[in-house]
Amino acid sequence: MESKRSDRLFLLIVTLFWFSQYIFVPFLSPHLAALGVTASLSGVILGAYGFSQLVLRIPVSVSEDCIGRHKLFMVGGLTALVLGSSLPLLSSSPVVYLFSRTLAGVSASTWVSYTVGFTGGRSDVKKRMGQLIAANNLGVMLSYILGGMLYEALGMKTLYAVSALVAASALALLPLCKVKNAEKPHAFHIREVVEVVKNRRLLLVSLMGALMQLIVFATAQSFVSNYAKELGVSGVGISLIAIAFNASGVAASTLFSRGLFSRMSERAFWAMGFGVLALYCLMLPVCNGLVLIILAQLLGGVGRTLLYTHQMAVCSADVPPESKTTAMGVYQSIYSLGMTFGPMLMGRFIDATGSYHTSFLLIGAFALAGVAWSWLTGDQKEL
Repeated sequence: MESKRSDRLFLLIVTLFWFSQYIFVPFLSPHLAALGVTASLSGVILGAYGFSQLVLRIPVSVSEDCIGRHKLFMVGGLTALVLGSSLPLLSSSPVVYLFSRTLAGVSASTWVSYTVGFTGGRSDVKKRMGQLIAANNLGVMLSYILGGMLYEALGMKTLYAVSALVAASALALLPLCKVKNAEKPHAFHIREVVEVVKNRRLLLVSLMGALMQLIVFATAQSFVSNYAKELGVSGVGISLIAIAFNASGVAASTLFSRGLFSRMSERAFWAMGFGVLALYCLMLPVCNGLVLIILAQLLGGVGRTLLYTHQMAVCSADVPPESKTTAMGVYQSIYSLGMTFGPMLMGRFIDATGSYHTSFLLIGAFALAGVAWSWLTGDQKEL
């Protein structure tokens, strides 16, 4: 009973963590455009979130394997989130937003603490990972609901103030939650890290994750909001667009955790996920209003969440128990390549072509490449 209560509190903290991370995200790209920031520079600012994770996730995960205390890193991540959300309250300079997104990425680098702290050493890893991703998606979805209302009424700075307050609340709850420490903490040995990084299965899943994140962060997590704004969609409408992406993600992660896709082969499952993302990208150019964009977002959220949930569940399956945190960090570091370069690439496409339609189609080509890659490299065994 006490274990279930602790699990519920842990999932609540996860929900608050991602609520704080994302409450302002749907409105950030249009806000930067309103400040006169070019699409290319906006891409750099948005990509800073992924870049800091790219740099930090492996060092954080290795440190966790050595120290063995996940809660310590969770405290550090939530503190960085409070600071990052507070910075835009002081200034609207693009440099301030750059530092804010960098600190948000520092905070997100500790996501490995949550994932391994909740699933490490458990027999029902896929079920618990599904619960964790559902809490992740729920936090993001709730942030979009409240964010849309507050943005219309009170503006962007209010969203950052709420973000800082919610992150501080999660930080206050953390001492009440029991977090499973890493198994067999040990001294740092570079050879062990090299062995983890050389794991071919881990590298394949990680690169698949990078491609998935590139597609998502080039579209749903950045410039779809700008596209909708140019079509005349209001702040509440932009919030609904973001909600749709995550609402379908919550449903997809729940279905995954219940074994709905367990009889599919891995390569068919991966190909299906990238195929859904490809269809999403191909739909966006023909969306000329709020309803059609919402329908596209529902589709994209399913593709992204199915791939992400399975990747998180299997990325560390073939490594020793004492190195699982490091393996999770390698996966999350490599997938940060997509989070970094997705917005940058999309920004360059928009500035070069002058067309959101063409840019969405170019990103769709990456998703189609993912379908072919999945079919060529995925395992034929059932999930």
